[in-house]
Amino acid sequence: MTTRATPPGDPADFLGPWRRVFGAAAPLGWALRGTHGARWTRFHALPGSERYARTPAERAIIRARANALATEVLGPRAEIWIACARYPGVPPDPDGPERRLGMGPAMTWRDPEEDPGDQVEIAFQAARFAWAPGSLDRLFDEVAEDLADAVLFSPERGAALAPYAGGFDVFLPSEGELDRIETRHADWMSDRPDRL
Repeated sequence: MTTRATPPGDPADFLGPWRRVFGAAAPLGWALRGTHGARWTRFHALPGSERYARTPAERAIIRARANALATEVLGPRAEIWIACARYPGVPPDPDGPERRLGMGPAMTWRDPEEDPGDQVEIAFQAARFAWAPGSLDRLFDEVAEDLADAVLFSPERGAALAPYAGGFDVFLPSEGELDRIETRHADWMSDRPDRL
């Protein structure tokens, strides 16, 4: 189901659209939240703010929420980018999303908030993908189990979904869109004022 408009290894293919929408921020939910907090909201993956699925029924809830949010954020069928982080010293999984989805090198990033001596370079792999509900269930499972870090990005909509183990960070271009998605899925949100 992977599609490519351009060669997989050309960093400009991902980086140009990403920079136009999110500037110098990395495709990581926590980094985007720090620089684009006005465009951010968060949803929990499971009722009661449980972090990890313990049963097949809970895994099905995570997948259902992931697909519902991805469809709302990206569109029901859309050409998107998927970016996965590769951390120093962690070898790529031969059956992981980078290989399975045909990803190529897209960018590197160092957290500017870290002291220079503590900074590490995070490499990102990216690929174009024809999103449709259900098409990324395996990736959603891997993220939910802390086996992958991924961001799904729609340049056309100027929006991103950053799943993580325990939930989903959503970045939308307008306050109205944030209000609408929060209203539709209020029962998936934290009761805390900071939405964490």
